[in-house]
Order: sequence, then C-alpha cells, then structure tokens
Amino acid sequence: MQSLKNSNYLWFVFSFLSHYCKSFPYYYTRQRVGVVFKGVGLLTRALPCLTELHHLFYQNGVKVIPDNIYELLTPVALAHMIMGDGSSREYGLEICTDSYSLQDSLKLLNVLIIRYKLNVSLHKKRADQYRLYISAKSMPLLRSIVLPYMHTSMLYKICLPKPVKTIREKVYVYKKSDDELMTLIHIFPTIKSVSLNLQISKSFYNSIKYRNNGWFKDKLYFSEVELENSDKNIISFLELSKLIKELKPIRMGFGIRVTNIISGEVTLYNSMRAVQRAINITNSSIDMYFFRNQQKPYKGQYIFKKK
Repeated sequence: MQSLKNSNYLWFVFSFLSHYCKSFPYYYTRQRVGVVFKGVGLLTRALPCLTELHHLFYQNGVKVIPDNIYELLTPVALAHMIMGDGSSREYGLEICTDSYSLQDSLKLLNVLIIRYKLNVSLHKKRADQYRLYISAKSMPLLRSIVLPYMHTSMLYKICLPKPVKTIREKVYVYKKSDDELMTLIHIFPTIKSVSLNLQISKSFYNSIKYRNNGWFKDKLYFSEVELENSDKNIISFLELSKLIKELKPIRMGFGIRVTNIISGEVTLYNSMRAVQRAINITNSSIDMYFFRNQQKPYKGQYIFKKK
C-alpha cells in the first residue's frame, strides 16, 4: 500500500507484478488519529511462490529478516526497500526498520556494509525500534547501485531531482555484468541521436524507457542521468548496434515447435501468430495450452512445445 501521492510508484510496481495480481490496484480511504488517509494498494493471488516468500519474511505473524538476506537483497530489492521505506535526510538516507528486532536490523546493516561497501550506522529511534542511516558520503555509491531500478517519482529519496524532459538530454548506455556491476559503454549527445545513430525505430528508446524503466534485455541500461562511480569502457555506436542485435535476435522471441501426430510432421514457428495462421488456431488457445501444461494433443492432433 502507498499514499495517494505515491500512486505512480505503486502502478510502477504493478507493471511488474500484474500477472501475480487478481485485479487492478484499488483506492481506499482510512482514518488515522482523526486524520483522513487516502491511498492505493494491490492484492496478489494466493500462489505457492508468493507463500514461500511470505514464510521467509513472516514467522508467527512477526516480520523478520531471513538468514539468507545477503543473497535476497539484490540491487533491485535494495532499490524497492528505499522507495518503500527510505527517507532523504541532510546527512544521507534513513531506512525505517522500526518493525524489525535489533538482531534483524543488524543483519540488514551487515549486508549493506559487506556486500555494498556502504557507510551505515544503526540508531535507536525509541524503545525496541531501530533505524538504519546511510552516510551522505556513501550516497554517490548508493545511487550507482540503485538508480537503474528507481522510479522517477522516487529519485528525491536518493537526493536526485526528477529528470526534466528535453530533446537535448544526453543518454548514457550502461552494460550490466554477471556480478551486477554497471559499466558505461556509450554516450549519446541527444535523445534523438539514439535512433539516428543506431538506425533503429524512433520508438525504440521510448519503448525501453517507459515500458522497461530503461532496461533492454536486462543487460543494457539507458539513462538520462549519469551513474556515479561506474566503470567506463566506451565503444562506438557501431559496436553498440552490433551488441543490441546480438541481444535481440531477429523476430524469434521464443519459438514454438508444433508436432502433427497424425502426419508426423514437425514444424518450428517463430511466433504465436505464425502458428495461428498456419493451423487456424487462436492465440488464446495456445496460451491456455501452455498455461495448463497440457500433455494431450490439441484437438487430438497437435502438440505444442516452446523452444
């Protein structure tokens, strides 16, 4: 749940989790100490994968930090922890961990120090309530870690202004390594030059910016804000164009192998639409076939498998 002023962030989260939700986000009104509170929330389905996560972070109705938090607190998770429970301060960033015990708060502190090399301290807010404080000296490093995963409405929490749309804005392209380190590989002088230099559709940049929060295939990150403390290995736009093509095979997406058990013919199609046209079947029928993990041939004749 989020307050109404943070509804953009909640819809941002919903864009990633919609397939786990039973409906669109809902608006609600509550009273807290005589003050009317308006907010927006979302409800997920009761799924085993989510139940497993719930058991990790809740024990007997009490919020806890699991022992494997070092692996779980990825840069994406850290960004959402800041967007949800972080507050910008003159001295850096405060993370509200009031609901956790001293031991659990120390688990988080250790991960931030050991895994992310941040300068973090633990302060006692009130009886049995503690909060984490990330020093202002560590903010440049923190921004380089979480900025690619932050929604623009939440940039103020890491002491950054919301980007102003301008045709002259530079575009920085970063490549993510297997150990999640970001390396600057190219700088476009303007937004317009992205499509011009790469000789791709004008909608390419807008698509990855608004649909995928700047990410392309989870390997390249396009940003109008320069990440601090990142490595640099600048390549030409021709090399970048080649890299994009390698990450994006020509219209393959995922292939579908169709076996006709009557004729014995096996055909590989590069899209659902191609299957639909070839054997006169609707996309929804193919979706349902995979969703139900059917083993029986469709209409007693066709077996579909993703490749």
